[in-house]
Amino acid sequence: MRPSVPLVARSPHFAARVIPFLAAASSFACVDSTGPPHPLIEETEFAASLGVELEEMTRIGGGVYVQDLTVGTGPVLESGRGVRIAYDLFVPEGRHVLRSERSEFVMGCKEVVPGLETGIGGMRVGGTRRIVVPPRLGFGERPPWLVDVPPHSILVYVVAALASFGAPCGAL
Repeated sequence: MRPSVPLVARSPHFAARVIPFLAAASSFACVDSTGPPHPLIEETEFAASLGVELEEMTRIGGGVYVQDLTVGTGPVLESGRGVRIAYDLFVPEGRHVLRSERSEFVMGCKEVVPGLETGIGGMRVGGTRRIVVPPRLGFGERPPWLVDVPPHSILVYVVAALASFGAPCGAL
């Protein structure tokens, strides 16, 4: 009998490709209205290394904050289109949680963390953006088991928009 090899060991990019999808599922599945209050972005102290200066950022839908670090010149990332991004994920204390060099999904199909999808909307391919996601649009009460993030955490992404292409929901 062949020994079983964990799926994570078979693919070095497995975690980076699967976590956004697991996170989307966990954030839609659990809503905790009885627990401690969730931290507010505006009251959070961010590590200086993250470069988060809320007064220099734009607050968009759902309380997500965005800041374009580089404005791209390619097609716009928009709902109903397939997108390819690369990102680094941090918690407010500055700890690096995850890196994905290539994550593909269709915007508007609820395949990723809601705050990430909100935050990349309107980016142009070739651009980079800092995104601060409130807990209710992040991983929620139960972060994916592959990500070392406390429940109800504020998330800080630095995202690069790599491509935009036609793809229906569920195609990727």
